[in-house]
Amino acid sequence: AEGNAAALRFYLRELVDADYAIRLGGKKGISVGSDFRSIGGHNRAMYKQGCPWRANTSDCSTPEREGVASNGINFLFGTFVKAVETVLLRYDPTKSVPDVMDLSFQEDQGVDNIQEWNPVNVDKAKLALLDTDREVKWILGNFDGDMNKAFGMVLTLFHDESVEIIVQVHLETRLLFAVYIMSIIGMLYILLFRRTCNSSMAQATRSREFVIMMPIYILTNEDANMVIQFYSPDHDTEDGKGEGSSHDQYPPTPKAQTSE
Repeated sequence: AEGNAAALRFYLRELVDADYAIRLGGKKGISVGSDFRSIGGHNRAMYKQGCPWRANTSDCSTPEREGVASNGINFLFGTFVKAVETVLLRYDPTKSVPDVMDLSFQEDQGVDNIQEWNPVNVDKAKLALLDTDREVKWILGNFDGDMNKAFGMVLTLFHDESVEIIVQVHLETRLLFAVYIMSIIGMLYILLFRRTCNSSMAQATRSREFVIMMPIYILTNEDANMVIQFYSPDHDTEDGKGEGSSHDQYPPTPKAQTSE
């Protein structure tokens, strides 16, 4: 009996620590609890009045403990823990909470003893406590009652939130990838456009240098004007005579003198 009571106290403490870590964080490797990161109905189901885990949410009555199921899952869980602690103090042979918990039930019993079972002696006179004790009856009823359904609802909420988070992360990843591709395309376009413009300007510069080096003085007046007007910035008319460009602005080409 002492070993069973120690095992119940141990796993009850583990259950309380797990509930604290899930809701508030700071334990068991959980940094931020669901109370602070919930995006669904977790906090509403955990702390608001009502019994959303039941099929008939309008009926939150509990014959063994009136009102315990109408104040949210957190209140229901706290009541369950206190009920288990009360039963342990009431029926534990030591009648006290030990300072050091006996964990001998966790020791390895050996491979040879796996299939061996210790006989359990039941005091039939105390079987009636299962039906008469208010705390025991309510605890046993929670294995397929409010506690079981409430924690099942919490698992469903966590699953739905996980799916929603995964979908959101997937959408943001696709958006980030699209932005990345567009930025790469934009950078390539800008680089190619600038390179094309720079190449055009370089070609224009080479053309001007080529015209400057041309021996225009050996050409006739008409040919020289035609070449100069073609490379002139004012060459914007079909007949080659733009504004400010006239044949008269260039001196006539001197003719070669011949000696008799």
